[in-house]
Amino acid sequence: PRLPRRLGVTQFKECIMKVTVRAAELATLLDQAPEGLRYLSLDCFDTLVWRNVQAPRDVFADLPIAGGGVGPRMWAEKRARKTAKFNAERNEVPIEEIYRSLMPSASDAEIEEAVERELAAEARHCYGFQPILDLMRDAKARGLGIIIVSDTYLSEPQLRSLIGETAGEEALGLVDRIFCSSEHGMSKGQGLFKPVLKALNVSPGAILHVGDNRNADQVAPHALGICTAHFKQ
Repeated sequence: PRLPRRLGVTQFKECIMKVTVRAAELATLLDQAPEGLRYLSLDCFDTLVWRNVQAPRDVFADLPIAGGGVGPRMWAEKRARKTAKFNAERNEVPIEEIYRSLMPSASDAEIEEAVERELAAEARHCYGFQPILDLMRDAKARGLGIIIVSDTYLSEPQLRSLIGETAGEEALGLVDRIFCSSEHGMSKGQGLFKPVLKALNVSPGAILHVGDNRNADQVAPHALGICTAHFKQ
């Protein structure tokens, strides 16, 4: 059952935290956290890092692709995911496979250059969301670890670099671990939180995950016993 948005610590001992918060409520989110919490887990895009475009695909308009970058880049990702599903039974792909689908005759160096151009385009359009940055500072002040769990075609080093460049080196320095779906072959909805729990070696109730996608960031982790806060924009 859905829990009230604000609960006392005694009530939290009897149930898994499952709340919905808006930006203004993030400042007091950890006041509601259950005893024994050890990690604040954050989604990346549209939670910690936002884009100044209407839809994520709009960033592709900045790519130097003949005829416009949005359509070709989107279709290349769809082909790469379909191929990975058929050949390797995985649903998540790294960005390099996307560009290999887009540029099948390209050399490894050309693929690397294309990836760097997209990362640069992302950096131009991304920025850190201040209420989440404040939440991270609060978490560290309380002695909590901070992890990022992201559905992304970026690798951990690529996402780490993007966070540092857009949200700032201070924010990046607060992050202890980053888990990317592309490196585990599964999205959050498909089980990514299972390797997260294994890597951290903690009980599910020791993690509070915050993210904007209700299914990926609340339904999926809550089913494993992880505390959740759906960030409603």
